[in-house]
Amino acid sequence: MVSPRNIIVGCVLIAGMFQSGTTHASLPIDTSCFTESASVTVSSAKDSKWVSVWESSDIFFVQDGAFVPYQRLGFEKPKYLEYTVSGHSSGDALALKNLSDGNPSTVFSFDNLNDDAKSVTLDFGKSLTAGSFDYSFDFQHRGNVRFSIGENPDNLKNVTESSIRDFGFRYLRMDFGKYPGETVSSKTEIAGIAFFVPGPVTYVIKPAKAGTVEAYRGYECESEKIRDSMFAYEQLNRKAKFAIDGSTAEFSGKFSPNPSYRGDFDSDGVPNSTDNCRFAPNPDQLDGDSDQLGDACDPNKSNKDPFEGDADDDGVADSRDNCRFFFNPDQKDSNADGNGDGCSDDDRDGIAGKNDNCPQVANPDQKDVNANGVGDACEFDKDSDGVFDSVDNCMTKPNPDQADRDFDGIGDDCDNCRLSNPDQKDSNGNLEGDACEAAEKFAKENDSDQDGLLDFVDNCPKASNPDQADTDKDRRWDACDNCPAIQNNDQADSDEDSVGDLCQDADRDGIDGYRDNCPDIANPDQADSDNDGTGNVCEDPDRDGIGNSKDNCPDAYNPDQNDVDMDGKWDVCDPKDDRYMESNKGFFAGIMVLIVAIFGAGIFAMVNKLKGGGK
Repeated sequence: MVSPRNIIVGCVLIAGMFQSGTTHASLPIDTSCFTESASVTVSSAKDSKWVSVWESSDIFFVQDGAFVPYQRLGFEKPKYLEYTVSGHSSGDALALKNLSDGNPSTVFSFDNLNDDAKSVTLDFGKSLTAGSFDYSFDFQHRGNVRFSIGENPDNLKNVTESSIRDFGFRYLRMDFGKYPGETVSSKTEIAGIAFFVPGPVTYVIKPAKAGTVEAYRGYECESEKIRDSMFAYEQLNRKAKFAIDGSTAEFSGKFSPNPSYRGDFDSDGVPNSTDNCRFAPNPDQLDGDSDQLGDACDPNKSNKDPFEGDADDDGVADSRDNCRFFFNPDQKDSNADGNGDGCSDDDRDGIAGKNDNCPQVANPDQKDVNANGVGDACEFDKDSDGVFDSVDNCMTKPNPDQADRDFDGIGDDCDNCRLSNPDQKDSNGNLEGDACEAAEKFAKENDSDQDGLLDFVDNCPKASNPDQADTDKDRRWDACDNCPAIQNNDQADSDEDSVGDLCQDADRDGIDGYRDNCPDIANPDQADSDNDGTGNVCEDPDRDGIGNSKDNCPDAYNPDQNDVDMDGKWDVCDPKDDRYMESNKGFFAGIMVLIVAIFGAGIFAMVNKLKGGGK
């Protein structure tokens, strides 16, 4: 048997593990449920080591309302507390030493034939201090177990197993009882009872930032409230990565009473410490059977036993449960034989109800061809398509292929919309699902070219092109491309005639521009004597940028094409300048020489005359 104390601690530990993902999720539990807290200040978001001064498996690290990822590095061995067995009801006294040997293979057994009130009393020699120890019990017993503690073995007080560490005491008594109505004593064995002071534990934590990190322990709320989150955290914890070395900061937090601890969990005005139903409001504290367990949370108000259990957690006390170890809150007993359907073999096929995949029809072979947990003897196939109704996605029409193109769980033959709509909602009753009608309306409003592709995914939303073709791979789709046969990302169209320049036949010779070897001069024959890719009519041997067909001097470089004497012979090819001045340069040169000579003689005569007059 696993002790309830260990179950509670285990649940709390797993809940705390939600913090170990690499991201900080919002806090999934109420910190006011913790009895103790501590805090330290970290200087950065770097991984740090936290050394707990007291080993406790229910430590939670929190920063700014979110769990701080952590990983336990290790812990020191606990210090076990010595005790003696001061009394027992029956059994081999020599085997009592096995209670504290830590070996689960050695057990102490009671005399199960004659012992109807099995008990063991421990004496620790001196009083234990409340909150200074922990414990574990390992025993096998079918029935109730009652724990009593005190300073005097003759005057002990009943406590729950989970609250033992909250009290100080010297003696502990364990009474192993039977369920009401049982006449045969069941076998009871104790493999171990250990009390110890745990050693400190070292954790590595990953704070989100510099600042305060809080730690909590001593979770007292109902553990069921955090079970739903256990698996998710375990997955996150595996992803946590930590890095530590000799420079890693180390902190030690001292726990003290949690100032935010909620002392009245059910808000009924009665403190937790004295409330006989801590999680069910009962300000009147009514306890009809005087078993110290309030009626509001007592599974059996007529049985004076505060420790009566509910082994299957179905809300029915074990003493009244017609199927004690199988969850059956409805207590269904179809044949009124006193045994719940889950525990009895009503169809007499040799298989108890809880294990029978067809409890009302005998099927000892338990055949289940579709492995759905329901025996074939209980299956039906209304549409006779070879598929049982329990797994048939279209029970009203035969569809052995179970086709479901939209993967909504509704077979195509029964589906009112080929879009995923598992609810099959059809508000106007026109047999077409609302999901499809909404999609059709949206398409009409958002598919401008009505080609079946919505504008926001259509590569050419203004021209119908369901094939979305792009023949020349220029990211200008054919329906919108002004030159679909050749790449022209810029879509240049000089004459704005909706035909791209590369595809334009500017010289009207029947050859598209990108294939024309002389695009500006008509040459339908595309003659190219030297096979250089340029048509003869566009050849330019003098490399002056002007093709032969237009060059006034095709064999001499003359990009300006000048003819200064206007004689039809271009300057670079014309050996003679036929302008009047140019053609009579010799005559005009002689006249100029004569004028200069006459002018010079006149000047010379004047100078001589001036000299003679001076004499």
